[in-house]
Amino acid sequence: MRERSAILDFFPFTPTPSQARVIDKLDHFLRHGEEDSLFLLRGYAGTGKSSLVGAWTRMLVSMGVPVRLLAPTGRAAKVLGAYCGMPAYTIHRTIYRQRIGAGGAFTYDLGYNAGQQGTVFVVDEASMISNQSEGNDSFGSGRLLDDLMDFCHSVPYSRIVLIGDDAQLPPVGTPQSPALSPDDLRGYCSYLYEETLTDIVRQESAGEIVLTSYDLRQRIADLQQGQPWAEPLLATPRRGGEVRIISGYDLPELMEESYRRAGQEETMLITRSNREAEAYNQGIRHQTLGYEEEVVPGERLMVVRNNYFYQPVDGEGKQTGGFIANGEILEVRDARRTAELYGFTFRDAELVDGEGGFISAKILLESLYSGTAALTGEQRQLLFDNVALDYPGVQSRRQLYAEMRKNPYLNALQIKYAYAMTCNKAQGGQWREVFVSFGYLTPEMIDLSFLRWFYTAVTRATERLYLIDPPAFIFGQTEEEAIQLRDL
Repeated sequence: MRERSAILDFFPFTPTPSQARVIDKLDHFLRHGEEDSLFLLRGYAGTGKSSLVGAWTRMLVSMGVPVRLLAPTGRAAKVLGAYCGMPAYTIHRTIYRQRIGAGGAFTYDLGYNAGQQGTVFVVDEASMISNQSEGNDSFGSGRLLDDLMDFCHSVPYSRIVLIGDDAQLPPVGTPQSPALSPDDLRGYCSYLYEETLTDIVRQESAGEIVLTSYDLRQRIADLQQGQPWAEPLLATPRRGGEVRIISGYDLPELMEESYRRAGQEETMLITRSNREAEAYNQGIRHQTLGYEEEVVPGERLMVVRNNYFYQPVDGEGKQTGGFIANGEILEVRDARRTAELYGFTFRDAELVDGEGGFISAKILLESLYSGTAALTGEQRQLLFDNVALDYPGVQSRRQLYAEMRKNPYLNALQIKYAYAMTCNKAQGGQWREVFVSFGYLTPEMIDLSFLRWFYTAVTRATERLYLIDPPAFIFGQTEEEAIQLRDL
């Protein structure tokens, strides 16, 4: 007779068949896994991945096993920590330590791992972990997956659990997620355990968001197997359900209702392009929130470029993190003096990050309206060249770089409004209510990349999903029929 797993003391559900397989394999991984072994857990939306991992983590803690929870972004770490019942941290802030190199340049080297022997590292949202060097990266080797593996394996008898959904978008510029690829992962471990959760939990009572994501995953699988998609892409949602078709004309009113019901922190609009996100942000600020000034107290801003100059501090003035990461959401507490220098506009702001850290910084207002992910290359070069004119007495280029790295204007935070964002920026987060904009879309544009974008966008919502003017062919309707389907 098979021994009952201790995880069931923390898992108050009857496991599905795929959950039962995962539980058995996790037990073997924990009891008999070799040193430097690795567990790859892939799971579809709605298969109970979060509940199972949370139960397993709580079981490990009860057994005295040291556990470290990691995720690629602050939002993803917050979600992971919530369902595991213990703090989770971003990968970058955990594995890298700041160094000041020659000429005063800041770099982030792989830090010392002070973890206990036998630590289990649980890494969520692994689909977002890249291993593609940018060539000029300031972090470690420039290959995040390599550095993560080296860091975790530096602790004797450590084990790593990578969790993710391979139907989601891979890292930008890569065709697949290396941290979810068995072929890639075998090069990092003594033995690779792998399992996939496929059964939707309590399918008869599953919500429409989960069922929609399941249908999209099937369409993804069809395309991967060489089968063309056919209309309808999705089943028509019922009126008044979790998934709602809405008109863009009704968006301001519906966003206002969502803000009242769920709050700004739990509402998000997802787009396919930075330019579209910028347009929606402007509309939401003016039409829904009634903001007229460029930056106001209570404003939610997203950092769009890593910043190593300004650092968060706690209430006692002690640093709480080494840098401000791309993708972090900040809340404006105060925005005061404006300065126009070097051909750009700067604002002094008091900000708070998602972990309660306080930041006093200059923010660069042009980044709000660039229409790209951050300042363009031309804008960055213009700012650099204009700031360099303030250092006429500096002879060597190396000394010039060292001096300019101390300049608060050159190092101003590049930010965007955080009410609408692209799917890549939203990945790793979840919100109670999510609005999805399709932009320009024709049947010829339905490919694997689009379906992964759509699947990722859909799975960001936990309670309500609003589809803004979806093309009629997605639900197999004529334009007239699509209009009639809208939730009024």
